[in-house]
Amino acid sequence: VSGIGQPDVKDVSPILASDGKLYLAYGVADPAGDTGLRFVRSDDFGQTWTTPKVLVTSGDPSLGVTRVHVATGGPGAAAIIYRGNGDSDPWVVATSDSGVTWTVPQRIDSGVAVRSAPCSGERIAMDAAGRIYAVFVQNRGSGSGLFYTRSTNGGVSFSAELAMPLPAHQNSAGPDL
Repeated sequence: VSGIGQPDVKDVSPILASDGKLYLAYGVADPAGDTGLRFVRSDDFGQTWTTPKVLVTSGDPSLGVTRVHVATGGPGAAAIIYRGNGDSDPWVVATSDSGVTWTVPQRIDSGVAVRSAPCSGERIAMDAAGRIYAVFVQNRGSGSGLFYTRSTNGGVSFSAELAMPLPAHQNSAGPDL
């Protein structure tokens, strides 16, 4: 994924799936400016890699990718959460065929206007049935809160995000799934 003539890599997230495939999602300098998202897979523990698959590029609403995290579920299933829109909104893309095809990026903080509420602490998980679970911290004007959403259709759509109540004086800066 790097070398002479390759774009600058900005952020990397690897994971070894239960089927032995190594998945790697990474942010790269987009030729038109800002940061895009790419994906590669190795079926032989990193000896060889697939051709990079461009998931977010110039013209995509989520261009400006940072904070990439990847999770895997059942065989061939993976999901990537990242901050898009110039390090602002949380987005998710998913695959059910080991990265050959991907869903359209889904913005998962639909309860607020685009680029209006900074987020952090994005995390993602998948189960064997392909359900995707995502959490993120976001300040919607009254301090940072922890939000949760899920997809039951492989990342094609997500439920409206829900605020997760926290005990008084508790910090939600580092959620994990």
